[in-house]
Amino acid sequence: MVSPFPPPGVAPSGGLEIASLRVARALREAGVDTTIVGLGSADESIGGVPVIGIRGNERWSVLRDLRPLRRELSQALGTLEPQVVHAQDLMPAGYASVREAGGRPTVITLHGNRRQDTMGAYRGLSAHARWRLARPMTRRAATEATAIVGVHPDWQIGLAWKPSRYVHIPNIVEEAFFAARRAPERAHVLYCGGPRRIKGWDVLLAAWPIVLSRIPEARLKAPGCVGTLGALRSDVAASIEAGPLLGSDELATAMACAEIVVLPSRFEVAPIAMAEAFAARTPVVAAAVGGIPALATGAARLVAAPDPVAIAEAIVDVILHGHDPELVEEASRRADRHRAVEVARAHTALYESVLAA
Repeated sequence: MVSPFPPPGVAPSGGLEIASLRVARALREAGVDTTIVGLGSADESIGGVPVIGIRGNERWSVLRDLRPLRRELSQALGTLEPQVVHAQDLMPAGYASVREAGGRPTVITLHGNRRQDTMGAYRGLSAHARWRLARPMTRRAATEATAIVGVHPDWQIGLAWKPSRYVHIPNIVEEAFFAARRAPERAHVLYCGGPRRIKGWDVLLAAWPIVLSRIPEARLKAPGCVGTLGALRSDVAASIEAGPLLGSDELATAMACAEIVVLPSRFEVAPIAMAEAFAARTPVVAAAVGGIPALATGAARLVAAPDPVAIAEAIVDVILHGHDPELVEEASRRADRHRAVEVARAHTALYESVLAA
């Protein structure tokens, strides 16, 4: 498994890192010998999963065609001699894996939409220039892989090019979320998308004073957003707990104690926070963008667009009048497909099929 990974001694925190580790653990528990080739890491073992670290001389820029990274990946694969190479996301892991797999079947898990992620991370000409440089390599990874695994059932949510084979396998939700005991605190709202613009943190900050004007006792918890409150009014800032990232157990507890989980994103493919909330049986308010409607219609309160007024009104309505219990029941049913044993079983079947082809 080829994936971005943290430096030695640093716990995985990014979505790709966590997803990779969860899948690798589940596969090893299912009897599949799995090693992570960690882009940016060093040789170590995390949670029982061996990691071979490669650093690519720190030069992974698109302009240099990722050559140092590819060279070290080729050496790692030559040592491991895997039957299947499974990369996490199209760039840089997917592109490097397709180029260096040496004839082995290559599976790439598509976690987001590369164009949307680039446009969301950068602004103006910089975003367009970066996408123009990355687009040819992204397309090559998407179309030359033996199979693309999508965390969303519709490949067009994440890709502009039809892959040769597309298989929907959702992300893993840790058992801590399924086991969390629901104990909601009134008017407590949880946001866990981080400060990136594409996640709509600025939308929620604009919506929150509206919520407070209607429900003065409302409180917002935002792990991963420490130091991002800016020039908010003192009373608004006092109602927001913008703290550090939480581990799985802590986040599961926070979800179980929240009255609502809110996703005000400008774009999403298949947000893991929504699946975790479903597993914890916590009501969700989300913007109906990207892949969210196909995954959440009938299981969450959807707002047509990430508009501060609309988001605020939905939050206030759920707090004052309650959430439809049928939505929560449906959400809980959908969460079951995210259990580790189910995801490992689906991956194992895919590996067997690409090896038999």
